[in-house]
Amino acid sequence: MPIKNEKTEGITDISDNTSQDYLKGAIEAMLYAFGEPLTVEAMASGLEAGCDKIQAALTALMDDYTAQNRGIYIAKINDGYELATKREYYDVLCKVLARETKYVFSDAMLETLSIVAYKQPVTRSQIEYIRGVSCSNSISRLVEFGLIEETGRLDAPGRPFLFSTTDDFLRRFNLSSLDDLPDVSEDLLGQMKLEVENEVPKEEPREDEVAEVAT
Repeated sequence: MPIKNEKTEGITDISDNTSQDYLKGAIEAMLYAFGEPLTVEAMASGLEAGCDKIQAALTALMDDYTAQNRGIYIAKINDGYELATKREYYDVLCKVLARETKYVFSDAMLETLSIVAYKQPVTRSQIEYIRGVSCSNSISRLVEFGLIEETGRLDAPGRPFLFSTTDDFLRRFNLSSLDDLPDVSEDLLGQMKLEVENEVPKEEPREDEVAEVAT
C-alpha cells in the first residue's frame, strides 16, 4: 500500500512542464512578474512551447479567473496580455492605498483625446484646426495622465510632433485595441480626414520646434 505524504497530498503535480497545469501556472507567474503586456510569442519563447499550446493554456487560465470570480483578470492590450484589477474594486483599492487617482476631464480634454484616438497619429495644429481653439493645455494634461504620447514627427515644415494614444489609454477605457473604439459615422471620419489633410500644408513650426531644429 503506497504511503501518503500529507504535505504534498492534494497539490497539483507540475513536474511535467508540458502539462496545461504547468503552463497555466508559468503564464500566471510571468504576467505577475512582468507587469506590462506580454505577447503569446514571448511566453512561448520563455517556455519553449508552441504558440498554439500557450494560447490554449492562456485561454483556460482566463476562463479560470472568470469562473472563480476573482478580483483580478487577464486583460488583452493590443497583442499582449497582462494582469489587471477589476473596476468594481477600485474604491476599495483607493481606501487601502489612501489616495484618489481618478482622472477629471474637461470637455476640451475629452474632445482632444477623441480626435487623437480616431485620427492618430496627429499633430497639435491638426487637432486645433479641427476643434477651432488652442489645445496646448489639453495635450499637456493628457500626456501627463499617460493617455497620449509623442510618436514621431510629421514630414512637413518645422517637423511638428505627432501624438498617438498609449497602452494606458486602452487600459483606462477597458479596450483591447483601437478596433474596440465605438463606431463613428463615415461622413464624420471623412470630414475629419479632409480637414487634417487640408491643414498639413499650412503647418507652422512652433518656437520651441524651430529652436530644436536650429540646434
